[in-house]
Amino acid sequence: MKLTVTSMLLVAMILAVKLQVAISQDSFNCGGSTLCSGPLISQQQCDEAKRKIVATTRYFTGGSSQETGVCSGHCGLLVGGGSNCDLTGQEMLDAFSELRIRECAKCGVKTYNDACQFKMDYVASC
Repeated sequence: MKLTVTSMLLVAMILAVKLQVAISQDSFNCGGSTLCSGPLISQQQCDEAKRKIVATTRYFTGGSSQETGVCSGHCGLLVGGGSNCDLTGQEMLDAFSELRIRECAKCGVKTYNDACQFKMDYVASC
């Protein structure tokens, strides 16, 4: 089988795209504060906090607590990971659903390929 220059370029482009996808994948874990395993935070509180997210609002780090995310009871749904991170409310809703699909009931973190994070975690007060 003889490869032409065009077919070799096509193969190289496909491999480059596959490598980029592998490098840029987001990561997930169900970790959080040590208080996540205790009775102070509940899955219901996190569900209530989720209902407070406004899909069209932009949440970001470095602002007031209302600009960083939402909370209910002791469950906070927050943007983290650095001083210049931001997520739309829709991105937060999607991240919440992705964590639940991974069976993260009360706490978890989605880390994006730019190191910014969506955090579902224990907060002392709302």
